[in-house]
Amino acid sequence: MFTEPTTNPTIPELTTPKADGFIEVGGAISTDTIWTADKSPYHVVDMIQIPQDITLTIEPGVEVIDDMTSKPYKEMFIVHGKILAHGIESQPVIFDGMGREDGSAIFSLDGASETAALDLRHTLLQNARIFCHPCDTGSIQLRHSKLLNLRENSYIWYPKSDTHIEHNIFSNAAGFSVGTSDALIYIRWNRFESRHASLDESYEFWVQGWAAYDTANVIVSGNSFLNVGEMAVKLKPGYDSTKLDARENFWGT
Repeated sequence: MFTEPTTNPTIPELTTPKADGFIEVGGAISTDTIWTADKSPYHVVDMIQIPQDITLTIEPGVEVIDDMTSKPYKEMFIVHGKILAHGIESQPVIFDGMGREDGSAIFSLDGASETAALDLRHTLLQNARIFCHPCDTGSIQLRHSKLLNLRENSYIWYPKSDTHIEHNIFSNAAGFSVGTSDALIYIRWNRFESRHASLDESYEFWVQGWAAYDTANVIVSGNSFLNVGEMAVKLKPGYDSTKLDARENFWGT
């Protein structure tokens, strides 16, 4: 359970209001911060860095747009602290990667500690890879969201806390490559509709497990896999220490 920040967050100095009605953001956030719908959209012109012990809260109705076309291979957010993006059904938080083709993700936990946390609820994530999650860092919670036009798979590698991907819709999208040694990864009650047409044949899966040591496991349950083609769930060949529980799903034809 993630808690709201106890300080009085403000928009930090990294934001630059524009006359035509949006705010440019980029760089490190130095204090707990709230992004609000009345100042939306937020155009990310340089990578946003969330340091440890700092929380960025994003309110319902906010739109965050990748505006780094001149800066390839940069994620929109490097998360060492916490991001709490909690929309509501009628006002999701929107993250738009604008179709970048360099493999950059919207979120990365690269270099983070086990306390880093990404909590997304009622969001729309589109036009980019979603996660790059290096080994032995925090956790990801993704619930009640829509994921559209994702041309590359996302990676969840060895989270330090249980991770939940639940009640989401994936359309014209890509899946997940996952591994864990300390935590459970739950991928449950999602609707997987169609894969992105640009995916290479080697990535034609929704969930690939390649490591699950000791009591750790990947639980894939209650999902609807529609129009999946040849494969929805797989174990990566050549990896001995892997397992994946994929019972009680609907395998559409």
